[in-house]
Amino acid sequence: SDEWLAALIGSSNVTEAGFGLDRRRGHHELNLWLGCPAGSRTAKHLRALARPGARVELDDERWEPVPDEDEPTTPELPRGFVNCVVHVGTSPRALLLLDPGALPASWDVRSPEGRVLLTANAWRTAGSPRDSAVDLPDEALPAYLLVHWDADEDSCQATWTANVEDRSALPPPAELAELPVDVLLAALASTRPLPVALEHELRRRARTDGKGDRLELDPLLRFDASGLLLQRTRHLSLALWRLQDRLGRPATSLEAVHWRLHGAFGPLAIADGLVSAAREQQTLPGEAHFLLAELALTIAAVDWSRVAVTIDLKHVRGLVSDVLGAIEERRQTLPPAPDPALDAYVRDALQAARR
Repeated sequence: SDEWLAALIGSSNVTEAGFGLDRRRGHHELNLWLGCPAGSRTAKHLRALARPGARVELDDERWEPVPDEDEPTTPELPRGFVNCVVHVGTSPRALLLLDPGALPASWDVRSPEGRVLLTANAWRTAGSPRDSAVDLPDEALPAYLLVHWDADEDSCQATWTANVEDRSALPPPAELAELPVDVLLAALASTRPLPVALEHELRRRARTDGKGDRLELDPLLRFDASGLLLQRTRHLSLALWRLQDRLGRPATSLEAVHWRLHGAFGPLAIADGLVSAAREQQTLPGEAHFLLAELALTIAAVDWSRVAVTIDLKHVRGLVSDVLGAIEERRQTLPPAPDPALDAYVRDALQAARR
């Protein structure tokens, strides 16, 4: 326009789907229009965002549309495959919601590794139910399933996205689940964000691997800080203090609280690591007992009413009680502490935390 200038900034590609012009395949996009009078100072700045090229004579140019990059290049999943929900547990399963009237004649559903989970013939034999539950045999939970079907004498394949209703039930990645407890505590004790602190600690340990056979001449450096009880206790105290701060932040959902307690950097992961370290004799006798008690007291010291600002405090306290009970169960798997007074202290501390 000679009087008005506008610029569009956003996530849309310049396609029919991106601009919502194709009602069948339109996208939901986020865009911002900036408009101003054509002769204004703002218009001058907007024009500078996109430098014009040479003048194009439309009569001399032949234009042919290029393929729309928003259009799918693979077959579209038939509408009969309505929803796929993964249920996490000791025996993971997928609940498949099907629309019998919109399914192709021949089809099967497979895991990403290619294992057949359900076929059209087996589904019809079961009475063509709308809901079909299938076991997930692979070790890793799938983010999608593969659907194969025949259409116009061609074999087609498409992905079927797998949803999870209870995200808090998802297990942590194997790389995090196998981390030693001292690595978890070192990451928690750091002032850096957890992912950065974890990477820093893993890189530090990778640099020190293989140096154990070298004789250290400096007598002060022979005593690594992790080997001194006083230094380890100070290190643990800092980690527990930061854990308490992390647990005590306001949460927006029960899922978030569940993940803080059960996640890879939560108190249950630390408790499991302490028990494993004690069994492998990587700690002093009775040290794991004491640290489990301190871990329970750390959880109890959190102001959970501040955490549950927008969610039900009763349910939050139920999650906390379950975790404290789990820590007590892990303590009972350990042999008695060498000093009966230490065992008595641990029992009293766990009881106080539950109260």
